[in-house]
Amino acid sequence: MRRLVLLGGPPGVGKSTVVAELRGRFPNSVVLDADDYDSLPDVVAALRDCFETGSELVVLAWVFARAALYQPVLDSLSDLAERSLVLHLIASPAALERRLAARGDPEKLDYARDRLALIRELPFARIDTSELSQAAAAERVAAAIQEWDSQSS
Repeated sequence: MRRLVLLGGPPGVGKSTVVAELRGRFPNSVVLDADDYDSLPDVVAALRDCFETGSELVVLAWVFARAALYQPVLDSLSDLAERSLVLHLIASPAALERRLAARGDPEKLDYARDRLALIRELPFARIDTSELSQAAAAERVAAAIQEWDSQSS
């Protein structure tokens, strides 16, 4: 069964770190970071390619704070992905500020706060990474994916 996981969250929440830790964790899976692509059509093309070349689980991390971003991805892959999970990472504004400052991106704080507010309004599961280490955040995401996966069995 081909499955798609969209992992959203504001800048600074830990998406890129989590996807790096998830690589190779699930059998026959691919983990992608949308930051590695230039446009939404490029992202969708990469996802389609993953499924068409035999991947059974594809995880994509991106901001996904609005339906205008995640819905086209889900719609474009509805013929390939038999199940989809949308999961968001969140963090307190203070944690986002610390993380963005630590990585040299403090100018993204207003954008991150804005996206955090939008994400809090979305009807999807969330994992708060405010007090989690990178490894612990990745473990929580992996556990959420495994739990969701087991519900289809």
